[in-house]
Amino acid sequence: MLSFYGDKIYSEEKEELIKNSLELISNIYYLESDNKYLIDIWANIIFQLNHTKIMPYIVLKNLSDLYDDDLKSLFSVFKKVIELDNSAYDIFSSFKYVNDNRDTFDNIIEG
Repeated sequence: MLSFYGDKIYSEEKEELIKNSLELISNIYYLESDNKYLIDIWANIIFQLNHTKIMPYIVLKNLSDLYDDDLKSLFSVFKKVIELDNSAYDIFSSFKYVNDNRDTFDNIIEG
């Protein structure tokens, strides 16, 4: 669906989609307790948003105010994205919050 509509989304709509995606993904820890498949769902959404050039992976560097459990959930999403697209690893590894929490990131990615 994103592949078909991706080219037809106006820039204002893309900005709103990115803003809402970042807000939801930053709260993934709280949301995943209600749905055990949410990690997989969000990994696929992020992959598709990048693939359709609506939201490149690099935009995720703007996430902030992430704490221990938030980061663990986010890194679990990243792990699933990397399984879909190996090139995402280098991009995610460049994020400050990943480097500040390198041990946690590596443990989740390798686990």
